[in-house]
Amino acid sequence: MILNIVFCKYFTHLINYLQRILLKYDIQVCVIKEIDITVLSMHLIFNLRDLIDLPQNYIVYNFEQLEISNLSDLFYINLNNAHKILDYSLNNIQFLSSRNISAIHIPYTWFPNLKTISHPIPMHERTNSFMFIGNMNKRRVDVLRPLHKYAKKHNLQMFISSNCWVEYYNSISSTSKISINLHFYDNNTILEVHRIIPNILNKIIVITERSNDSFYDDMLDNCVTWIDSVSDLEAKFNELINMKSDDLDNLANERLYTLLNKTKIFDSNIHLITNSISYTNS
Repeated sequence: MILNIVFCKYFTHLINYLQRILLKYDIQVCVIKEIDITVLSMHLIFNLRDLIDLPQNYIVYNFEQLEISNLSDLFYINLNNAHKILDYSLNNIQFLSSRNISAIHIPYTWFPNLKTISHPIPMHERTNSFMFIGNMNKRRVDVLRPLHKYAKKHNLQMFISSNCWVEYYNSISSTSKISINLHFYDNNTILEVHRIIPNILNKIIVITERSNDSFYDDMLDNCVTWIDSVSDLEAKFNELINMKSDDLDNLANERLYTLLNKTKIFDSNIHLITNSISYTNS
């Protein structure tokens, strides 16, 4: 079998993992940056909305928040033309069902190379009080502004960026105590698990809003610090940042073990991908 995975920088770790694990199923994986529409072998696509030319045979693994994303009719036409649709969210699947589109639920849980820091340094040696990594909009800027002022007032280092990848990301993660997770939109949100789970695996304390997707909120209960309103962010941050370093280390360890015990490794869902791949000679 041959599977061409179309490269997407947001899911580098997942692509690398699939490339390795699918070999066990005798599936030869090629990671490609450009699509040759004459190639007939199956493709796996993460970033459908960004593509213009599509291959003849493809599977979509969707990570868009469909109900609140402004996606074109063409997106849904291309989605419906996929050999199979895989989706990380039950909320998305329900939304697609209302459009008479079927999708298979493959939750985004954890896999070994999401843990990018092999030996996390203890909290007392970390220099960043908090980090926020993600695209910025007015909502996120407004929510982060009081926390930014708090950090300035108390001479705390922080890291806020919309452009942080690979080694730079690993470096920032290794020196940060707390990660802030905020939704891009106000309503009908899905938890940003692709950002949160690596933080927990790397023993970073996560403060996050709840979402409208009970599957992931339940999965990460006792693994994160919840805020029920963005007005609670500063108080929760103040509570955590003033804990003793040893207590923060213990909390990070407890949350890591809780995550590993509550969620299945991504391997358990691999058969759903392999079953979706039909062999086509290229």
